[in-house]
Amino acid sequence: MENQKWRHMRLAGVCGLALMAGAVSAAAQSVEELQAQIDFLRAEIEKLKAERAPTTPLSPAPLAEREAATSTDDPHSVPEEKPLVVKAAGAPSFTGDGFKNFKIRGRIQSDFAQIGDPDKIGTLGADGFMPDRGLGAVAEIRRVRIGAQGEMGDWGYKFEVDFAGGETNVADAYLAYKGIDNLALIVGYQKTQASMEEQVSSLDVVFMERSRFTDAIDLRREMGVTADWSGENWHWKSGIFVDGAFDENDEVNGLIVSSRGHYTFGPKHAFTHMGASVEYRDSGAEQGRLRNRPLFHASDSRLLDTGSLDSTSSLYTGLELAGGYGAFYFETELATLGLSVRDGAGQSSTARFNGASLHLGYFLTGEQRAYKRSAGTWSRTRPDNPLGKGGFGALDVAFGADWVDLDASDESISGGQQLTFLAGLSWRPVDHIRFMANISHMEIYDSASHLHLKNDGTVEDDFGLNMFGLRAQVDW
Repeated sequence: MENQKWRHMRLAGVCGLALMAGAVSAAAQSVEELQAQIDFLRAEIEKLKAERAPTTPLSPAPLAEREAATSTDDPHSVPEEKPLVVKAAGAPSFTGDGFKNFKIRGRIQSDFAQIGDPDKIGTLGADGFMPDRGLGAVAEIRRVRIGAQGEMGDWGYKFEVDFAGGETNVADAYLAYKGIDNLALIVGYQKTQASMEEQVSSLDVVFMERSRFTDAIDLRREMGVTADWSGENWHWKSGIFVDGAFDENDEVNGLIVSSRGHYTFGPKHAFTHMGASVEYRDSGAEQGRLRNRPLFHASDSRLLDTGSLDSTSSLYTGLELAGGYGAFYFETELATLGLSVRDGAGQSSTARFNGASLHLGYFLTGEQRAYKRSAGTWSRTRPDNPLGKGGFGALDVAFGADWVDLDASDESISGGQQLTFLAGLSWRPVDHIRFMANISHMEIYDSASHLHLKNDGTVEDDFGLNMFGLRAQVDW
């Protein structure tokens, strides 16, 4: 500021002196002398203008010259680091030098349910009928997960821990290599390849819980290696696993082999999915007991139960059919479990148990349920018009039927049968937040574990119960 003021004063002074000199001696001066003074004054003014003008950057050198100027053959030179890129997807994900899409992920699901009448459903004991207090009004934090995922070149990783129920359980812990076209190799703790609905995230299933048959036979994550071949409309994923990883019984108890494939027909707005899966478990890894909750996980009661079985191996087979046609979608599965069981005399036989499910849904707000064609699974559906941005969010209604038969086909085992009718309403006001309401009616036949107390004081093993459930969930 001081330099600029000084330049102004110099300019004013030069101009003043020139005018004064011109006024005193104009008559005596020759034209040549006057012109010399004018040229001097003009040079001083141009000089002061140059001092006041902002510095103009030099024109950039040609590309080749600039590259030559910045290049170096010094082996110890440090390459320029890539800038950190941050994206928002529920929670920030970070991409920088040496890593990509790193994200702290998590989910919280809170449930409330009303399950039947606990005064009318229970067991018989020495003191007579005993109501099951695991029914009635129940509530729980269904899932509380925290973890991380990311990529490093052709490698990806994911790790999640679930703290629900007062316990700490690993949900996913694996490393994936994706450097080969159309092939991914995955090593670690992951889902086995059985059932379409089991491959869908709990954040995106139609109802609050998955179909009852896969719950009854306890399809679960295992430690293993899988190979996933996929194309635009198809995939085939197979793996070999060991039973035993993160629980207190971490010894390897048996081997599991599973495989699932699918093909998708039609365009995005009107597609049909067809798929199948199979899973074999040898001795030590097979199911040793089949049982089932009354739909909602918040209850610890099991209305179907085979009791402990002396099993030696199992074979699961399942068929899948699904589709999306605009705002309408459906999915149905049919599955069978063949379980090799020894009787009291040590003789082995194969007991077969069956299950099936059908879900129909429609988005009242016009969205299409998101579907990943290269994996044959449903994925996250995002509202077309989120709440607070000129819309209401995504609202869909669904209806379903679910059948579980734990009575062995050869009548050697009686665990009961269960038929459930469901209706659900799901609202996603914005992406990553979802509210669900489910109502259902369940019919139990030949229950081996529970009885219904009739008004006349007698009991029966065939009975029905009504259920209602609410869920609030958020993920990031």
